[in-house]
Amino acid sequence: MKVIRIFQVLIGLVAAGLVALILVSDLSGPGRGLLDRLEAERLSLELRGRDKVLNNQRLREEVRAVKSNRKVLEHRIREDLGYVKNDELLVLVPK
Repeated sequence: MKVIRIFQVLIGLVAAGLVALILVSDLSGPGRGLLDRLEAERLSLELRGRDKVLNNQRLREEVRAVKSNRKVLEHRIREDLGYVKNDELLVLVPK
């Protein structure tokens, strides 16, 4: 019984050593390039995600301003859609 337990411990130590050897050799060899590329991609995606969050915040603020302030709404309609009031004269100046 004791011999079997010692054998199991030895097998476990050998297995752990092999796993460690594989990890060390992989991280210093061709696997390191893959790991570096994946890390760069993760950072890129994180930055893009932050940009999306900031853009969403800006859009939420803009929607809130348009909903709560009639002058902001009128300004956006005039600027974005080119609307004029019935009693106004539109003058287009070529660039």
